[in-house]
Amino acid sequence: MHVGWITIGNDTFGSTRIGVTNIHKGLVKNGYKSTVLSYNKNFSIDIEADIEDLKKRIVSENITVVVFHKVFSPRTIELVRFCKRIKVKTIFANGDWNENPMHDEVDHVISGSPYTRDVISEKYGVKNSHYIDDALETSNYPMKENVNSSNDISLGWFGNFTKLEYTQKFIASLNLSNYNLKTVSNAPCAYTDIKADYTMGAATGKNWDTNFLIRFLLNNVDIIVIPLDLEEGELIQHYAKTANRITFAMSLGIPVVATPIPTYEMIIEHGVNGFLPRTPQEWKDSLLHLRNSFQRSSIGKKSSFDIRRNYHVDSIIEDWIKIFKA
Repeated sequence: MHVGWITIGNDTFGSTRIGVTNIHKGLVKNGYKSTVLSYNKNFSIDIEADIEDLKKRIVSENITVVVFHKVFSPRTIELVRFCKRIKVKTIFANGDWNENPMHDEVDHVISGSPYTRDVISEKYGVKNSHYIDDALETSNYPMKENVNSSNDISLGWFGNFTKLEYTQKFIASLNLSNYNLKTVSNAPCAYTDIKADYTMGAATGKNWDTNFLIRFLLNNVDIIVIPLDLEEGELIQHYAKTANRITFAMSLGIPVVATPIPTYEMIIEHGVNGFLPRTPQEWKDSLLHLRNSFQRSSIGKKSSFDIRRNYHVDSIIEDWIKIFKA
């Protein structure tokens, strides 16, 4: 078995790192052949590399499985069909959600949420539609140890600029005293005037620095908040989200309060290893409950134990290998 990867982004880009690079490195670590054939640094749905060159490499390097991560242009489909002609297994690693022709072209589709897997299977009739969690490097992460005992509570949020303004307005609307929100985002950029406290990522021209984010959260944040505006757009866009933000945050031993969607509900047991409030009042109650430093420490430790055990790359990679060998 020799796996080749063609992907949007690079190993500093969030979804590429957890959906490609971590698995690639995990395969090599476990004695399998794995090669990144093409990183798409412009984050376009097309493949930047020369298609004919990729065809030659697939043959000459005896690659038996090609994973297409989020790329789905006409040239991509040309390469998929070439692979199928020479009996190379093809896999499309989906994003949160999109409708595209790759579902009908490849041998297997992998999604990061069970909701997306089921929609692709039931709505589009894809037989080999699978759900695999994103792979984190959780065993290497430090865990929050110093619990803030002051009256001032810092809430932390990190994510795409498209959700930044809603988060800021929603937390402000709760009107809680002695709570302040700190944000890390790929804003400012060409698409928004909304400001984050710290910026990094593709839209800022700076690499996404996971180590910085870990230090920032551990040193400055007491509670992670992930509110979602479920009334914005189609519900499927929210329900199809992967769980990587909450698994990442929970692995650090920081309690998480998040709007309930299917992937979050699979991981968070409300009041035990995190909170899933459905109304503004429930949000206020959850955050007020976590004002107590003992509660934050207890829930943080429970959440970290659960995530480090179940979502480390060494656990997730087995699900990929089963499909590679199917």
